[in-house]
This record gives sequence, structure tokens and C-alpha cells, in this order.
Amino acid sequence: MLGSSLVEVYKEIGMTLSEPDLRAKMEADMRAIAEGSKDCKDVLRQQLESMRELFVTAVSKKKEIEGFFEQRF
Repeated sequence: MLGSSLVEVYKEIGMTLSEPDLRAKMEADMRAIAEGSKDCKDVLRQQLESMRELFVTAVSKKKEIEGFFEQRF
């Protein structure tokens, strides 16, 4: 129930954490590193920046997230 609630709240506040394209991008980057067409440090930097942006969004929407879970649980 918690997992499905997280997916619902992510969608409700416009976050892409549960979207398959996020994982697909990371997998493509890992493939590119293995093939030698991307540098692992560049990929790490890009992934961290992407996660940082999502974290900032989550923090800025803290009240909405709390309200969602207060209604659910």
C-alpha cells in the first residue's frame, strides 16, 4: 500500500520518480559507459543533478505530500 501511495503522490505533484523513462535513461547511460561512448564521471554528475532536482521538488512540495499521506493513513 505504501508503494502504490508513493506512486500516486509522485504523479499528483508532478514528479517523475516512478516513471519508466527515468530508469530507461539510467540504463542507457550504463550501456553507453560499458561501450565506452560516455564517461562514468559525466554520467554520475548528470544523474546526481537529476536526483538533486527531484529532491528539491519534493522538499518544496512537502506540505502537499504530508497532506496526501495524512488522508491515506
